[in-house]
Amino acid sequence: SQVHLIESKKGVVILGSLNLSESQKALELAKCLGWPVFCDPQSGVSSEFAHYDLWLKSPEASKALDDCNLILQFGARLVSKRLLNWIETRGNHCDYQIVQPYQQRLNPSHRVQHRVIANVGFWCENALTEMSPSDVQYHGWGDALKKVSEITQKIIRSHEFVACSEADLVMRLFDYTLDEPTVFLGNSLLVRLVDMLAKIPELEIYSNRGASGIDGLVATAAGVHSASKNKSLVMIGDTSLLHDLNSLSLWTHANTYPSVILVSNNDGGAIFDLLPVPKERKRALYQMPHGYQFKHAAKQFGLSYAAPRDTSSCIQEIVSHLASGNGTLLVELITPSEQTSCELKPITEKVCNDLGSQYAFR
Repeated sequence: SQVHLIESKKGVVILGSLNLSESQKALELAKCLGWPVFCDPQSGVSSEFAHYDLWLKSPEASKALDDCNLILQFGARLVSKRLLNWIETRGNHCDYQIVQPYQQRLNPSHRVQHRVIANVGFWCENALTEMSPSDVQYHGWGDALKKVSEITQKIIRSHEFVACSEADLVMRLFDYTLDEPTVFLGNSLLVRLVDMLAKIPELEIYSNRGASGIDGLVATAAGVHSASKNKSLVMIGDTSLLHDLNSLSLWTHANTYPSVILVSNNDGGAIFDLLPVPKERKRALYQMPHGYQFKHAAKQFGLSYAAPRDTSSCIQEIVSHLASGNGTLLVELITPSEQTSCELKPITEKVCNDLGSQYAFR
């Protein structure tokens, strides 16, 4: 059977956009196989191989995956460019199997793929019943990469961020007990920062991925909040909020459960600071600075508002409102436009240098 073919492989497990119960089942399967597991933020879970978007940039670290001969992926729409690049290059040398509950062909690297259309939880449950741990031939084959993840996390945690930093916020926010809200991650920079820097402690996470990634995010998040019957944390960028400002009206009477809309205001599309766009045109054509803040928008729609002066106060506002607040609080973190890319650069360089010199995973 399919499962017995898997047992003899040196594989990796990738979790894409899944609901939390699916992710938990897939993690259980990955643990039984003893393979490296890469968890996209939309999976709502994390693993001992976290921060792969940073450490995959190190040739020495990614070399530790050269023996991989099966990619087993659950769900799709992956955020990490580096993981997608690794799939693209590794895809020539190994089998690529994806299990997803929908028909769409989600294969940006156009690799030969074995697609299984199935309920992910059911498929994993079935595989676990058929699998005997003693038959798994390469349990722990990639465990040296756990050390790589640890080194990367230490580098991130020891970096001295400025007092008001969206990167620091994303890194530290999920350390706190947030009373298990439903989380909605906007596109652009925030979801990528979560992918790089955060370790998610098993939360139900939603996101809109796709070409029109910032359209209607506030409305989508309101729909998710209404359907989830739970408190909500929405994390979006300033351009996204401007594109869908009138949908704040959907949050005016969302009073049953406390919710926080965190808007990271870096005055335009800071995601383009991470992309290779022409410098002389970046500000005018890509970042599109607007100069707005959202205090009066919150007032217009009857929402509470806070503009904390530093990262720690921002986290405190979010945590306390989710714990005991009423209605919707709009929290605005205001940062300079190119600050985050300046903070990420030394972190990325140190990860590559330290992993290159330490060979800690050999």
